[in-house]
Amino acid sequence: MVEGLNQLIGPVWYHPRPFELGPGHTLASHSPETSFPSDHAAVFSSVTLALLRQPGLRYWGFALLPISLLVAWSRIWLGLHFPLDMLGPLLVSAVVVLFLHRPLDAISRRLNTLAQGWLGR
Repeated sequence: MVEGLNQLIGPVWYHPRPFELGPGHTLASHSPETSFPSDHAAVFSSVTLALLRQPGLRYWGFALLPISLLVAWSRIWLGLHFPLDMLGPLLVSAVVVLFLHRPLDAISRRLNTLAQGWLGR
């Protein structure tokens, strides 16, 4: 869901990557496409926030949090993104997780009930 929103935001709000503007250095090659919002940050932040919203999975969310921050920082350090390119997907992820938490939780409970019925538990 978050990745789909990124694909809608990118063409509407085009922002060049740092290596296209010339500041700093670039340590990895990348195609010159929009830098905002970062797909890497979107994936990691949405998974991290979704795990943090689930009481039984919060441990994994907290474990993934430093990895998410490391991915975001590494994309900036490589010269592929600006810091705000990382905050945008975090906000989009937070909104999606907040709005979809209840419907997805209900679907998850229903699928769990069906699976337990199929497995004879």
